Amino acid sequence: MTEFLWRRGEHWSHRILLSPLRVPEAIYRAGAFLHRLAYETRIRRRVDVPLRVISVGNLAVGGSGKTPVAAWLARQIRSRGWKVA
Repeated sequence: MTEFLWRRGEHWSHRILLSPLRVPEAIYRAGAFLHRLAYETRIRRRVDVPLRVISVGNLAVGGSGKTPVAAWLARQIRSRGWKVA
């Protein structure tokens, strides 16, 4: 079930119970919009770094396993003699 209940025309009680979840979604959407806008209008500029960068995961809060994977990856890279920040 990947669709939000309040968008499917479910029972009114579901819409009421799930409506507080709309606020964090709206805040996230507004933040993402402002972030994109800052780069599109060049208020913020992309910076190239002379290093290799590895990104682990996506924006998620807790429980998706990013920290253990990042720690494992850092140990693997360090064991090969590379510096890890």
